[in-house]
Amino acid sequence: MAKKLNLSYKDIEGSLKTLKVKSVQPSDVGYIILQAFGKSDADIRRYRERKGILASFSGLLIKGFFCFRAEETVRMTETLEALKHDPLVVKAAPKIIVVSDGKNVLAYDMREKDTYENPLNRMYCDFAFFYPLIGIERFHHVEENPADVKAAEKLAKLHDELRIYNEFSTVDDLHDLNIFIARLLFCFFAEDTNIFENNLFTSSIVCYTQEDGSDISNYLSSAFNIMDIRERNKDTLKIISQFPYVNGGLFSKQITIPHMGQKARKLLIECGELDWKNINPDIFGSMIQAVVNPEERANQGMHYTSVPNIMKVINPLFLDELREEYIRLQTEYAQALQHETEWRLGHDERTEKYKAAKEKVDRQSPLAKDSKRISDGCQKLLNRMGKMKFFDPACGSGNFLIITYKRLRYLEMDILKLQQQCDSNQGLLNGVLSSVISLSQFYGIELLDFPHEIAMLSLWLAEHQMNKVFQDSFGVNTNALPLKNITQIVCGNACRLDWNVVCPHTKEEEVFVFGNPPFDGKKEQSKKQKEDLQIVFNGIKGIGVLDYVSCWYMKALNYIKDYSIKASFVSTNSICQGEHVAVLWPILHKHGICLNFAYKSFEWENNARNNAAVHCIILGFSNKANSLKKKYIYSNSNGQFVRKNATQINSYLLDAPEVCMQKLGKSISQLTPMNYGSMPIDNGHLIIDDYDIDSILSESPADTKFIRTYIGGDELLNGNERKCLWIENESDYNSIKSTFIKNRIENCRKFRLESSRKETIALANQAYRFGEIRQPQKNYMALPKVSSERREYLPIALYDKHVIANGSSLIIPNQELSVFALLSSKIHMIWLKNVGGRLEVRYQYSAQLCYNTFPFPKITDSQREALGEAAEEVLITRAGHPEKTLAELYDPDKMPDDLREAHRVLDDLVDSCYPGYPFANDEARLECLFKLYEKMTSKK
Repeated sequence: MAKKLNLSYKDIEGSLKTLKVKSVQPSDVGYIILQAFGKSDADIRRYRERKGILASFSGLLIKGFFCFRAEETVRMTETLEALKHDPLVVKAAPKIIVVSDGKNVLAYDMREKDTYENPLNRMYCDFAFFYPLIGIERFHHVEENPADVKAAEKLAKLHDELRIYNEFSTVDDLHDLNIFIARLLFCFFAEDTNIFENNLFTSSIVCYTQEDGSDISNYLSSAFNIMDIRERNKDTLKIISQFPYVNGGLFSKQITIPHMGQKARKLLIECGELDWKNINPDIFGSMIQAVVNPEERANQGMHYTSVPNIMKVINPLFLDELREEYIRLQTEYAQALQHETEWRLGHDERTEKYKAAKEKVDRQSPLAKDSKRISDGCQKLLNRMGKMKFFDPACGSGNFLIITYKRLRYLEMDILKLQQQCDSNQGLLNGVLSSVISLSQFYGIELLDFPHEIAMLSLWLAEHQMNKVFQDSFGVNTNALPLKNITQIVCGNACRLDWNVVCPHTKEEEVFVFGNPPFDGKKEQSKKQKEDLQIVFNGIKGIGVLDYVSCWYMKALNYIKDYSIKASFVSTNSICQGEHVAVLWPILHKHGICLNFAYKSFEWENNARNNAAVHCIILGFSNKANSLKKKYIYSNSNGQFVRKNATQINSYLLDAPEVCMQKLGKSISQLTPMNYGSMPIDNGHLIIDDYDIDSILSESPADTKFIRTYIGGDELLNGNERKCLWIENESDYNSIKSTFIKNRIENCRKFRLESSRKETIALANQAYRFGEIRQPQKNYMALPKVSSERREYLPIALYDKHVIANGSSLIIPNQELSVFALLSSKIHMIWLKNVGGRLEVRYQYSAQLCYNTFPFPKITDSQREALGEAAEEVLITRAGHPEKTLAELYDPDKMPDDLREAHRVLDDLVDSCYPGYPFANDEARLECLFKLYEKMTSKK
């Protein structure tokens, strides 16, 4: 799978905008598209030289990626159809096929079976079709309401149509477009849910606008403006004044309505013909957010938070406690009914007895007394819920807030029904007047303009839907109009706003902070995000390694200090792994942060086809004064989460004392130093393939002595072989005769000179050498920097000193078998799982954090010899399966039985070196490792 390129929508738009004013040769169009979507100048030069492409193809054909052919205008369609079935193209399986005459573009998506057509000079405003070229596949909705999907698809088409015929170049233009889409959504929903008269909006477009769409913009402008006017002028046209006063801020600003034609009008009518009353605001908001941003649309599954995942956050944060209190009251009521039945049976007997004795009979039923107590408990719970505040400082289109609002309303209705039952037992006929849950309790911050608008709109829609359910249950009719202003959802940068201003509170108020902040790792962060980190952490050293989500923890730390506030965020799993722990958690603990619950790493639902999944954790926390007595750790077991009670939850999400593993420069167990392999820093110019070797052989066979086998993590695991140029000194460089090698070195020199890093520029003086050389002078062990989370053991290989190891592998400059045994053991894998970092969910090995911190006790020579013999048995057993790669040998589903047995013997020998052997389970092993680590480091 191609790596997703870090290109913004504006980057691509800017590149393609040159086609608006510049005439190009048809044969250049393919190269221009590739360059706009991330291919470098060096890549384009190679393609023009017919390298890296299928040379026998007439045009441009890159395997698994891209196909292009220039063609005359009249033959473009015919050629595209032919290419779709061309044997060479079918075998190469490109993502996109493109045909152009220099003025127009025809394209076909081989996976989606979808077609694209546009004038070349309009391509800059409609290019989402080509996003697969940067590793972003089209978003497919899974298990969503068909009404949501159809509506989102229609609005996406409308939005694309508007972008083709309107220039949205300024911030104000885009803001007006965002408001326009939000108003359309409201009107479609309103006419299907009795906020407006049935079908009022769509039928007005049909009846009162021209079929060619020439006057529809003026009509919608007048209609939207009248919805902000309470007192109407009697001279206002009936076809305008028929729309009710809406207010709420939705129609308060006069905006520029986009120019529309016949197709846009038709799409508007088709949108109106859908059934909008079944729209889910919590889901639909996120889907519509994708409509206005093609980049977001393509990658939308990465950001949409599904309802089950939202419930993982809000249930343990506050909803479970509220629901438990309701269930307690409900149980008490059931018990009261049982007591009443028993009392009545006894009451009848007592009545006859008392009558005979002419004594007064106690006729008071205990149910009335119990009902009053339970009803008072219901009211107390309702009062508490009505005073709570809910704050999402990364609210997007509002789905966390909406789900919370709806769940609270449903719980409120359950409580009210129980209260009504209790009141009727006391002879009371109190009716329900209104809901105690109001939108004024919900607060949010959103950076982007459109999702901010949609968040407010979605809350209005959710309120109306829940009011209808409330009306059906209790007969309480709430007027939908005019809308209430929602000023608590703020558009701004949550890292720079004062949260106390956005969501003010007293010491007594219960506030719950939650959400799904942006994850971006240090390599994905923009310049502005890096500045946010510096501002939020006030220049604390070392924070440059942190993921962007860490900002929300630091902001929350200051917000919850000394207050009755609890928080929970969805986060990248990396903040509880590797170097993050050593940087972030000492800061949080110093200020009194305490974890109350944690979901260990799990796969985030992502509906974007072929995209890498996102792996997350969920952390619930508060200050120590408000920490929960009951703490829980949730672990994923075969797709189901298992809850386990915990005494305390440490930074590694273990029920164990707090330990923040620091990077160490040398092994605490006195193991041979480990380092990364060598780094070429060459833009690929010192790495060669078989074709390149043929070129060198044809020019100067003697120069093949500079060709070495080149391995990294992928080659180690999968048995692939690559080659590199390895020239160690200037004398060797001066002896080179091959023009091919000299050109490669010159290209490497140019690449280094163009760098912004002065260290890289200095390396240009020795462009024939790798930029960073750490090649061992003797035979060595190597392990992959990244390894699958499914593996039970870490794959390790032995190499000759002449095989060059690159930076995706870690090396130990000897082949000591006892060290091989230690690193290949189960107990070492347990350490890696809990202390090492992760890349997505795969294990990411670090010499400083995994190897140097790994505690191993001193052992005798006989123990060391036994470990070496066990390691040798593992190597011999592996050699007995020459047809299998290391990846296959260590695939838990394919691991040979004899290799598994060899590892079992090795594991037992390594375990026996530790105090506490034999261990009951992996938790006992981990507890032993942490205790030994503390003991060994306390002496340092």
